[in-house]
Amino acid sequence: MENYNRVIVSTGTVSGPFFKESIVCQYQNMIEPLGGIMNGENPLEYTFPVLLVQISIIFLSNRFIYFLLKPLRQSLLNAQILTGILLGPSFLWYYFPAMKNLFPSGGRVILNVAADLGAILHLFTLALQIDTSIIRQARATEALLAVTGVLFPLTIGWIAFNSLIHARMLDDTIVQAIPPVLVVNCLSSFPVITGLLSDLKILNSELGRFASKISMINDMSCFFISQVIAVRQAYVHESADMAMKYIVCFTILLVLIVYIIRPFLLRMTSYAKHGQPMEDTHFFLIIISVLICSFGSELLGQHYFFGPFVLGAVLPDGPPLGTEIEHKLHIFCRGLLLPVFVAIGGLNMDVLAIRDGNTHSAVKVIFAVTYIAKFTGVVLPAICCGVQFLDALCLALILCSKGIIEVAIYGIWLDAKVLDAPSFNILLTSLLIVSCFSRPIIFYLYDPSKRYKTSNRRTIRGSNYQTQLRILICIHNPDDVPTILSLLKAFNPTRDSLITVFVLQLMQLTGRAAAILVPHNEINTLKSTRNCSLHIFNAFERLEQHCKGSILVQHFTAVAPYKSMHTDICTIALDKRTTIVIIPYHKRWSFDGTIASTDSSIRAVNHTVMEMAPCSVGLLIDRGQIGGNRFVSSEYSMYRIAMFFFGGDDDGEALAISERIASHPNVSFTVVLFKHDLYNNEEKERTIDYWIENLPSEDCKDKLQVKEVIVKNGEETIKEICSLGDAFDLAIVGRHQDPHSPCTMGLTEWSEGPELGAIGDMLSSTDFGFSVLVVAQQPLMAAGPCELKSLNSSKSLNSIASSSNLSKDDEWKPIVNYI
Repeated sequence: MENYNRVIVSTGTVSGPFFKESIVCQYQNMIEPLGGIMNGENPLEYTFPVLLVQISIIFLSNRFIYFLLKPLRQSLLNAQILTGILLGPSFLWYYFPAMKNLFPSGGRVILNVAADLGAILHLFTLALQIDTSIIRQARATEALLAVTGVLFPLTIGWIAFNSLIHARMLDDTIVQAIPPVLVVNCLSSFPVITGLLSDLKILNSELGRFASKISMINDMSCFFISQVIAVRQAYVHESADMAMKYIVCFTILLVLIVYIIRPFLLRMTSYAKHGQPMEDTHFFLIIISVLICSFGSELLGQHYFFGPFVLGAVLPDGPPLGTEIEHKLHIFCRGLLLPVFVAIGGLNMDVLAIRDGNTHSAVKVIFAVTYIAKFTGVVLPAICCGVQFLDALCLALILCSKGIIEVAIYGIWLDAKVLDAPSFNILLTSLLIVSCFSRPIIFYLYDPSKRYKTSNRRTIRGSNYQTQLRILICIHNPDDVPTILSLLKAFNPTRDSLITVFVLQLMQLTGRAAAILVPHNEINTLKSTRNCSLHIFNAFERLEQHCKGSILVQHFTAVAPYKSMHTDICTIALDKRTTIVIIPYHKRWSFDGTIASTDSSIRAVNHTVMEMAPCSVGLLIDRGQIGGNRFVSSEYSMYRIAMFFFGGDDDGEALAISERIASHPNVSFTVVLFKHDLYNNEEKERTIDYWIENLPSEDCKDKLQVKEVIVKNGEETIKEICSLGDAFDLAIVGRHQDPHSPCTMGLTEWSEGPELGAIGDMLSSTDFGFSVLVVAQQPLMAAGPCELKSLNSSKSLNSIASSSNLSKDDEWKPIVNYI
């Protein structure tokens, strides 16, 4: 009896209603130890300690494998599957049979329950990020590629399936499994595709937006086809009554979710205060609703994953609901339980046991034929629609990718005996192989920054004073607006020197899967951002009205991950042919001059924009509203602006900006010329003299001051700048100075902000109280002329309508907008 009690569970096989099933008996006194090792007990002989060890081993193994695979551009999902394979019969059990005791078939029951709970919640959060409204925005190109990406592989796969049946290469046990497998192989799951695009940092690229919309249409098509096949299977293999029962139960479940649970949750969350975290009571009610939907799915004949996924899909994506749910469940579900769920799929695999019989060879053939057909069904129509070959190739690889949705479906079929073990092994192994190769290929073939590379710089220096100045303003926070408005006024817009301003409000992508780039007149679709965007819009509209036609404004909103947010900035700068992009610094100052907040994500965006922008860039360090309201009326006192000139291309661009600012009647402008006794002073003096001669009016020259400062090294430069104190309200400086100048010698080594350069980094310290504009000329790329081409070489894939207050020169300019 003593030995009998040392068994956690006992398992056996019994006859079920449809097939043989395993039965597991859990002994009540073996759930958790009572005394521990001090009383001579082995904790691994009890259920709960074994569960903790299983989760810990899977988690640690997964993170270690992912650490090894990440340089190879492999996904976390691949690492999770490989974790299960290595811990299962394919490797660890085969070479170390004793390890089988950690994952016995009976001891995995509780592990499966915990993993399934995590998968239910994760699939709910994935569905919650889906924006079904993008289907209504689909154009003919996306619809065509989505349809061919489903129907062509489905047709070819069905032909191959029937050919193998006539050749008697398929057993009766596998025949029923092939039709749903064909549908899943044709699937381009929207959550999977957007997750892949986000990992590759191309979610808001031209290709990423295109693929996101196609995958959404594809997803809905496959869902409809799968339900038709399910009804047909019930009708052919069972009875017409069973098919009708399936339809009735399916309809009841949808009605329950859409017309009862969804309105209840929306009404409940509508009482939440704007900007406040979700109450715990609301969160728990949402989780209970998810579990009720899961239970209802099982009750009405669907799988328990179905209800939560549908509930997530019908709820609104994005903040506040999507953001709060994702934030609260992310670590627990995706970080802890989801790796266990995927690893269990790997544990169920036995790569060494894949048979070479006719039936399973036929499964391999059908999978390969379907994959090739789907790849072809995307590439050829895309090329016919004018998509360039490499882009079409990457698009096909993206849409053929599989992920967590397919892993969950294969696991469901294995549990339901729709698939046998060898077929499951083949499908999961194929998924792993395709994912392992497609991700690195996409990464190396598709580079969205190619569009921005040019051999001809677009700069203010290269245009004359009368040329229309086109500026892209980036806004992360409404607090950025006042200083930027004053800076725009300082550019002295007039009827003879117009300024066209493109305002881009940047928001982090949270609680939704697809990136967004829309003009202001479509911002109503983003309810959570409407109020904030309206304040920004009104501020710039008042500026436009005040300037009486000398400033023209157009507004955009971009919602994207920080790691690829630069793509939207560079895309608008390129398509709108802007001369300069002005971006806010990642640090914010309080009224007493101390640093109030720092955002490392914005800093990364700024650095990337500095390196990749298709025009000049101005990084604005905001220490308070420039000049307050002094620019509103000419009766106010002069505003003090200085330009620190050391020499170099960036300083030359800063000098070109200074030319416009110096012409403002309310600006007192000073050029501080840093010189060295023995180095290149003549060229600097000629540059300044030429700049003064080309100022637009004699009044500018009269109020202009040129202050020459003689320094020997970088240390003296710092002392001279510090001696100026707060003599100015704004300082303009180039990002990079003459690299050989003794005036900046030794400063680079102390610089902590590469996006600012040596002088800009010094001016960003708390020792100074004035605002700073760091100017960088467009980096010159050896990539040939820049072509304003979208994926469709004959025409832009889509265009955002220009606002009515822009000049005719702007109205035809296309800017890509997929979502």
